[in-house]
Amino acid sequence: MHTAFEIKESMFAVTVGGKVSTRDDLLHWDARDRLGVVVTSPYGALNAGLLTLLCVSAFYDVPKQKRRLRPLYPSIYLFHVGGRWGFCGEFDFWPDRKEIFTSSAPSDILQAVNAHAVTHLALPAGIEHEITYRYKEPEEAIDRIRQCYLYGPDGAADDADVTLATSSPEVLRNFERTLDLQGTLALREKQLSEDNRLRPGSPAGDDARRYISLMRDRLNEVSCSNPVALRISGRLTEAIAQGSLTERLRRVDMKTALRLLAQ
Repeated sequence: MHTAFEIKESMFAVTVGGKVSTRDDLLHWDARDRLGVVVTSPYGALNAGLLTLLCVSAFYDVPKQKRRLRPLYPSIYLFHVGGRWGFCGEFDFWPDRKEIFTSSAPSDILQAVNAHAVTHLALPAGIEHEITYRYKEPEEAIDRIRQCYLYGPDGAADDADVTLATSSPEVLRNFERTLDLQGTLALREKQLSEDNRLRPGSPAGDDARRYISLMRDRLNEVSCSNPVALRISGRLTEAIAQGSLTERLRRVDMKTALRLLAQ
């Protein structure tokens, strides 16, 4: 739950419809909101990484909840569709139940999204299709989901009306550590050996060991030669080196989103 201490609203610049805006005007986040990110390709979740961390900051800043004083893991969920597309624990998709693996069938995706009570949904842009879902599943999603965002394969969706930008090292570090899991694993193992609060048998210590074990198991989940992964990794590595990252999203209604779950 490092994001509770490191990720702040001030680290993001938000533009909506070409005008400078605020996080709260964009998200309208409240105490029971939950982000769901649908990912269909290697490292695809990183194309919505700024939106994810902006929502995380909103989660911790909900009035009267004192979530930064009594931190817990944020209510964010990553839906891997049709495969395993990269370990994202460094964005605080944790515990591991917050990374969900589904088939590529649109009905399975929607049922998973509904089962986790998502209110803010991000999914990859694509071609719309008319889809027949299980009875009343679309109505449930339309009733509950208040915000839908499309993200692009290179961090920019066509006809984007929302721009998120950061030059914060704390924000960029989450991307860097996700791309370099081998280095991150070594870092986490070193922290485990040096932090007395993470002793074996303690809840925090056992959870840290579980996290490290899962990261180790998923080190090679994304092939370093995959062309999609290489393109995303190259773009983000360059942005990290330059100290600045931008993400462009397009807002759509839930009815449109339902036609995009078949990729």
